[in-house]
Amino acid sequence: MSLDLGKVKLGPHLTARNTAIANVLLRASETILSVPAWITALLLSEKGRRCDWCGCLPSPGCSLKKCTGCGSYWYCGSQCQLQQWKAHHKSICKYYALYEASSAYQSLSNEDKVDAILLSHTLAHLPWSQSDTTQLAEDSPRTVFGSLMQYRPEGFTLPTICGKISSTATNIDSIYARFGNNNFVLHSHLTPFAHGVFPLASRLFNHSCVPNAVARFVLNSGELPRMEMVAISEIRKDEEITIPYLDPAIPLDARQHQLRSRYGFACTCPLCLFQQSISPIPLAAPSDLKSLEATLRLETKVDDTETLTLSRNWNLPSLQEHLYPLLHPAYLPALSETFSKASHEGDYPIALESGLTLLAWYATVYPRNYPLIGMHSLELAKTAWNASIVGISGRSEEETVREARRYLRLAQQVLGVLGPEGDPGGPAEEISTLLELLVE
Repeated sequence: MSLDLGKVKLGPHLTARNTAIANVLLRASETILSVPAWITALLLSEKGRRCDWCGCLPSPGCSLKKCTGCGSYWYCGSQCQLQQWKAHHKSICKYYALYEASSAYQSLSNEDKVDAILLSHTLAHLPWSQSDTTQLAEDSPRTVFGSLMQYRPEGFTLPTICGKISSTATNIDSIYARFGNNNFVLHSHLTPFAHGVFPLASRLFNHSCVPNAVARFVLNSGELPRMEMVAISEIRKDEEITIPYLDPAIPLDARQHQLRSRYGFACTCPLCLFQQSISPIPLAAPSDLKSLEATLRLETKVDDTETLTLSRNWNLPSLQEHLYPLLHPAYLPALSETFSKASHEGDYPIALESGLTLLAWYATVYPRNYPLIGMHSLELAKTAWNASIVGISGRSEEETVREARRYLRLAQQVLGVLGPEGDPGGPAEEISTLLELLVE
C-alpha cells in the first residue's frame, strides 16, 4: 500500500513494516493528520455519562436520551441515535441486554469488555463475509484496516460477540487479531473515555518513548470523535514521525512488557536504550534523596521571568550518574504521592518543593512540549496560587504569586502546542481564569 497525504507519507523502515515520513517541514503545534473515528466504544465508566455516538458530555441543563430498545446506549439527541442505528446499533440492539448479562461477557476484564463491544460494532458496521465483493477505495477505512498487521499474543482468544453477526462473518478471528495492537484510547484533557479504531493512523505511525507527535481528540455533537495528530516539536522533511503508544514514564521493564504483549515488538528508542544501559538502577537511601532532588531541580533551570524555562527537555543521556537512583521504578510513584497529598492537605512548602522536583523529573524523561508537562505545570501553578493566599513562612506573597505565574505560563506554552481538545473548558479555561486572578 502506498499512501501520500500531503504532510505525511508511508515510507520504508529498517525493522517495522513501514513508517510515517514528513513530506514537508512541520512546526510544533502543526496538525499532521486529521481523521474521524471509524468505530468507537465508551469505557464502562462513561456509559450513560457521554453520548455513545459522538462521545460528548450533555450540555449544561440537558440530559442524554436513552435507547428505548436496549436501555444501554445514550445519545445527545435523535441525530446521534439515528447515525449509530444506521452504522451498527440496529444489528445488536435487541441482543444487547442478554449479551451484557451473559457469563461469557461478565468473565472478561473491563478493558476486554470494551474491545468485545468494539469488535461487535465493527462486525455490524460493514459486511465481513468472504463472499462480500464490495469495491472499496485503497484509502477507505475498511481497506486500510484490512492491511493492518495481525497479532495473536499468548492466550489469544476470541471474545463473545453481540448479535447474530458471527453467522455471516467468516473471518472474525483475523479481524480481532488486528484489534489489540491497533486500537487507540480516546481521551479528553488526557483522561481516557473510550476505545476507538482509526485505521489510517494505525497504518502510519510507529511508537517511540521519545515521540515528536501526539494525538488529540476533538469532540463535536452529532459527529464521530476526530483524531488529530499534532507535532510537539519541529519535524524536518523526510524525518520519521513517531507517537507514544503508552506513557514513557512507565518503568522500563513494565513498558517493554506492555509493548511486547500488546503490540508484539520491543522498543529500541533512545530512552529505552539509555535505561537498558544503566540497568539495574540503584535505589537511593532516604538520607540521600534531598541532596539528589536539589541537584535535579538545579539542573532544570527555573528562570526568574514570566515563563519557566526547562533546560533539559529531553536530555536524559547527559544526566549525572549519581542522579540515576531518581530513575528507579519506585521513585516516581512516591514523589507523585508526596506532591498530591501535600497539595491536597495544604502543606504548601512540601507541595511546592516536591512539585518542582516532579516537574524537573518530567523534563528529564519527557520530550519538549509533552502534554503531561503542561498538565503538571498547571497543577503546580494552582498549588502556588493557593499557597500565596494562605501564606508561607519566610516567603512573601509576591514571590509565591510570581512563582505561580511562571508555572502557569509554562502550562500555557506546552498545552498551547497540543491545542484545544476534548470537552469544553478544562485546562484552557483554568489557565485563563487563573491568569486573570494573577494579574489582579
